[in-house]
Amino acid sequence: MNLAKNCLNKKIKRKNSLVVLDGNNVVGVLIYARDYSHYANYTEDLVVSKKHRRKGIAKALLKKYIEISRKETPKKQKYALSSTVVSNKASISLHKNIGFKEI
Repeated sequence: MNLAKNCLNKKIKRKNSLVVLDGNNVVGVLIYARDYSHYANYTEDLVVSKKHRRKGIAKALLKKYIEISRKETPKKQKYALSSTVVSNKASISLHKNIGFKEI
């Protein structure tokens, strides 16, 4: 197993991860962290396999992340943050369509 897969597998085993399976195969993962000092959740990783992109998996993961952020965080929680590479136009569009605002 290569280093990247090993690292991802360790992260998936943490509590704050969402996983999409196709049979026994992992096809999408969102890993997030909670920052209590800033009253925010933020995504660490959002990955969908190339074969499964543009099928709504990332959108479903982000929506679930927002839902969890609203339910499991303190009432003074103010933010669910996510980041993407500036050149990733598809990801930026997806985030905006879901309701994220650029900051």
